[in-house]
Amino acid sequence: MRITKSPERSATKQFYSFHTATLSALLTSHDYHSIVDILYSESRNNPKTTIYKGYPAPADTGHRFQVTDEWGFNIIELKKCQHHDRRTDKLYTRYQMKIKINPRAMFHRKVYPYLYIASLDDIKAAIKRLKEFLNVTHLTPFVTFERFKVTRLDLCVNIDLGANSLSEEYMRILRKGNNLYHMIRMKEYNPSQKRWVPTKHSFTITSAPTAFIEFSCYNKYKQLENEDKKYTTEEVSAAKGIIRIELRMSHLKILQEKQKLNISTEEDILLNANILSEDNIPRYIKSCFGAGYFTTTIKAKQKILDSSCHMKTKQSMIDMVERASSKGQTLEKIKCDIGKKKFSSLMKLFNQLGISPLTIRAKANIERMENPLYYIHYANANYPK
Repeated sequence: MRITKSPERSATKQFYSFHTATLSALLTSHDYHSIVDILYSESRNNPKTTIYKGYPAPADTGHRFQVTDEWGFNIIELKKCQHHDRRTDKLYTRYQMKIKINPRAMFHRKVYPYLYIASLDDIKAAIKRLKEFLNVTHLTPFVTFERFKVTRLDLCVNIDLGANSLSEEYMRILRKGNNLYHMIRMKEYNPSQKRWVPTKHSFTITSAPTAFIEFSCYNKYKQLENEDKKYTTEEVSAAKGIIRIELRMSHLKILQEKQKLNISTEEDILLNANILSEDNIPRYIKSCFGAGYFTTTIKAKQKILDSSCHMKTKQSMIDMVERASSKGQTLEKIKCDIGKKKFSSLMKLFNQLGISPLTIRAKANIERMENPLYYIHYANANYPK
């Protein structure tokens, strides 16, 4: 487990960052076609350049580019789609350019580009390179950096538990979490059960169908292992023991945060990813899993019994611990059964005791695992050792 000496915050300490951002700009028809011509010229020798039709709007057409490794952008996309104007009840064609960037991968292709996340220096360099790209390719007469808006931002943090057996038990616990607000649990189809079930190696909740925001905790090793053809053996192996905690924001949520924090430019959104994360990720962690540490069912019950709560309250808390430890049970199911008000009151009491109602299995042979908020400070693994 990677332990840092102090969790103290400072102006330079970056506990959070982002791994991927999407920037989008609205274009005129003339600008759109001019940019398409230039990008085809730039990527003529790249076999990955394709023309595609969008889904679900059948009228969508566009062009997708992966420019040379020299620039390192994930995706550059030109879209032309039919947009419905609710005020006039008419359809009109909207032109858009999207650039997807992963600053870590742009500058560290040979040193675990996808396991770790962008440093502040990486983000500054990525912005500079994007501006250079627009200039060198002579796109600035048609689109400048200032016209782009950040329409997707994947804020995140890595925590290192040291061993894959620990990260698997930790994910088993987190998968029993609560769905906050009106978010729903993301599911995947299980062919053997012939039904949709919660994702196996992650806890992901989303504000679908709008995809306004997603919060996810997942086993990074399992994610890379399942897509091993995309990653090196060394990078997959280095991911053992690492949990990624991620908050994916779409344009509307980013706009809200921009106004709340009084951020004036899109560039500042990227440069202040750490602050955006600190304002949001801890809140999601506390709401989904509580603010306390995880212990065994026996020790959690004893701590409740030793507390100063009324006997009736103690019994309600013990019932919650016992139920949460049962197979197939989650805090979300418990909340639905006992009601949001009672659930919220009990969670506050658990937080005051410093424990979570979610517990460690006896066969794991571990008596205590810390809350993700603790590991973010003490076992942060955003960057290589």
